[in-house]
Amino acid sequence: MPNATIHWLWLLGLSVTICGCTGVIAATAESEARWNTQYGLINTVPDSFIIHFDGDPETTVGQKNAADFFTQLRSLGISYTIGFNYTAVMNAASVKVEEKYADAMTSLSMTQNLWPVHLNSAEPLGNSSVRALPALAPLEHEITGVKKVHDTLKYTGKGVKVGILDSGLDYTHPAFGGCFKTSGCRVQYGYDFVGDSYTGSNAPVPDDDPMDQCNGHGTHVAGTLAGNDGNFRGVAPDATLGIYRVLACNSLTTSAVVLQGMLRAYKDGMQVINLSLGLSGGWGSWAEAEMANLITQKGIVIVGAAGNDGESGLFSLNSPAVAPGVVAVSAMEMPKFYSLYFNLTLEENVPIRRSDHQSYLPKLSILGKQLRPATNANGDDFGCGSVVDLAGTVGLVQRGSCSLTIKALNLIQAGAIGMVVYNNATGEPGILYFEQEISIPAFSITQVDGKYILDEIAKRGVVRVRISDDLFPFNNTKPYNTPGFTSMGPSPEGQPKPELSAPGVNIYSCLPQKMGSYGTATGSSMASPYVAGVAALLIQAGKTASTEQFYSALIHTATPQMTGDSYISAAHQGAGLVNAYGAVTSDVSYPDRFLFGGFWDDGDLYASANEYTFSKALTNTGKAAAAYTASFGYAQSLTSFDSNKQLTATPIVGTIRPKVTIKSSTSVTVKPGSTNLLKVNVNHNGIAENSFFVYSGYVLFKPTSGYTGSALSIPLAGMAYESFKAPVLPPISAGLPCLVRYSEGNCLSGTNTFTFKDGDFPAVVFRLQLPIYRLRIRIAKPSTPNQIHASVPENHYFNLAKNMRSQAVGYYTYRWDGNVYHTPYPDRIVPIVPNKDYVITFWIYVMNTRNPVLYSTPIIRVSS
Repeated sequence: MPNATIHWLWLLGLSVTICGCTGVIAATAESEARWNTQYGLINTVPDSFIIHFDGDPETTVGQKNAADFFTQLRSLGISYTIGFNYTAVMNAASVKVEEKYADAMTSLSMTQNLWPVHLNSAEPLGNSSVRALPALAPLEHEITGVKKVHDTLKYTGKGVKVGILDSGLDYTHPAFGGCFKTSGCRVQYGYDFVGDSYTGSNAPVPDDDPMDQCNGHGTHVAGTLAGNDGNFRGVAPDATLGIYRVLACNSLTTSAVVLQGMLRAYKDGMQVINLSLGLSGGWGSWAEAEMANLITQKGIVIVGAAGNDGESGLFSLNSPAVAPGVVAVSAMEMPKFYSLYFNLTLEENVPIRRSDHQSYLPKLSILGKQLRPATNANGDDFGCGSVVDLAGTVGLVQRGSCSLTIKALNLIQAGAIGMVVYNNATGEPGILYFEQEISIPAFSITQVDGKYILDEIAKRGVVRVRISDDLFPFNNTKPYNTPGFTSMGPSPEGQPKPELSAPGVNIYSCLPQKMGSYGTATGSSMASPYVAGVAALLIQAGKTASTEQFYSALIHTATPQMTGDSYISAAHQGAGLVNAYGAVTSDVSYPDRFLFGGFWDDGDLYASANEYTFSKALTNTGKAAAAYTASFGYAQSLTSFDSNKQLTATPIVGTIRPKVTIKSSTSVTVKPGSTNLLKVNVNHNGIAENSFFVYSGYVLFKPTSGYTGSALSIPLAGMAYESFKAPVLPPISAGLPCLVRYSEGNCLSGTNTFTFKDGDFPAVVFRLQLPIYRLRIRIAKPSTPNQIHASVPENHYFNLAKNMRSQAVGYYTYRWDGNVYHTPYPDRIVPIVPNKDYVITFWIYVMNTRNPVLYSTPIIRVSS
């Protein structure tokens, strides 16, 4: 495999203001497209694996298996280097070993799992800023019940240990006490696993100091969770913190490092661990998810960001949030948010939202100056050529037609003292970037606001502005909406996810002091620490994290949000918006996080009846009888496929859904110390088998008869189709999969000869529209493509993610080097017989080892 280029996104803020067998699929026709083959198995570190040994690491058998594994490698003549040992939690170690021996390692009896080490990247939140923003009260706490918990119940997370795996923390910030590990400090634990310059391919430079002064993401996350600075208070402002730096200045890391961070947080006794990071499209069986799951089984709460791959549709969650025991959190918009702004000084001041200006310029102070359109002789306002005289004024230009740098230089030439860029499409204001330093302050506004200003100028002739670096609480036009960027479930295994939503759009929180102390950011990274903070409040309130009552309180008290006349899909919002007060005071619990409808072909549920009745009991651990009226509310049904079975840019909303009936009484009373059985029937009869929709809804419990407890909602989700019928590969018209010459990348047809030298290798470029359980790659003869002739090293092609829009390329590449082995000797790798014709065959298993989708390449002639 070639070296993987770094490009998968970690969950950083999206915007920042510093302040079954279906037959053989024929090979594609020849295509004019040239595919970039360098990416290979996307997002992996070459020759790097995490080996999971069979057995418990604390037992003699488990320890013997680990030792015997390396003994076996040596006996087979396979060279290796051990990186890190994870045996305090998981019987595993990271290992450097040639990829061609992956099958040999997997075939050893003491191997339970083999995972490639993933490489990850993203952009940090911001750069140095000379402008410090104030400590403002979070606007979300009133909506989520956090303020009520603080004010009336006096729970603030005191005495609860919370670990944060991220880019570190500026612990000198007043919101975190200004100290580290000394007596009385809130930050009592921490470690830097990477150093400033770690890239995933060089050696990390660890030390005991997890300071964050070059990234900002970790400080913003920690502020939301536990900041405490005057008016600014995080969700759990008195929690004790453990800071585990796993992201370098450029936000690069590997799954092997993340495992180290989780292990250290566990050893340090953290009761809650937040991971605002992850691997896109992850499986619950990936290494970091497996580690997280094992830690949650020890009574520790792990909260993870769902991801920012919503544009890739369903099945786009991140690992480890996708793990069954981890609470996955998606982002939700709130009614109000802080933003930088400027005033139009009309009869009254009219605040206009804006982005920040360049960080290298001083604080803004433009008072009473005229705002004028930067028009040219033709009357357009793109600012791409000579513009009208703007001496002493602020120029207003439209985005587009030329670079921002050209616009700014033209405005400076015309005498402007500032530049306002209004969008030429819908969207949020974003920070402007230039190819060189620009001497006048420049920032962006929305398309709507730009057109409003132009109308006012047309009416009045002269409009003046007052611009300073102040913030103002703006009303959101889309409150309680789950934004399109936030990743969607279910998990690749078909389990419902995410569990919850939390505030995650334009969130005001801490930044390193050299970046301005405070600022806003957007992403599911911002939502995850909010729920982690609520978990700390629950623990302080006495709820035991090792019980399902704890997770029921956290999840089932959430408030599902609606769009139109139906609820937002549970695959997008989970149980709904977190309700801290309801969670802390809840006494009634349900033992499962979701009612799970599963895939239609799930024999454990539906068999041949196409329906199933879920029967579990509500339990009341309180002192008063809980009385409810139960009902069911349907949510959106979603699919990621159009009528051609090809992925769409955004999910399609439909009404495909089973008939859901509450079979038990809808008048529900649960006495203290007692239970009451809930029976819900899901009937798939009448649903088209090729609809490919994920359906969902909510069993709702509304308090009655004077009961003052929280309302409850239990999400239900499932798939209205049989898993093996799903279009895992795109339609042939999409051009993939196809056979290419590795050094050229053009799709090939007919018979093609390969020398297997100097880049002249056959390769298969393929796109996965769904995550897959396994890809088996075999060499066959053209006359019998469904019969295995020989095997190739491919046992690390387990649990692959679907291709994401956030990737640098939207496809995988498999390169065959001409070597094969014959079962059962995967360590005996030999060249294929020359001067013969072969094909590469793919056996693609979507959910399990049944009903594979098959693909066979055009003929490959091996040159001697």
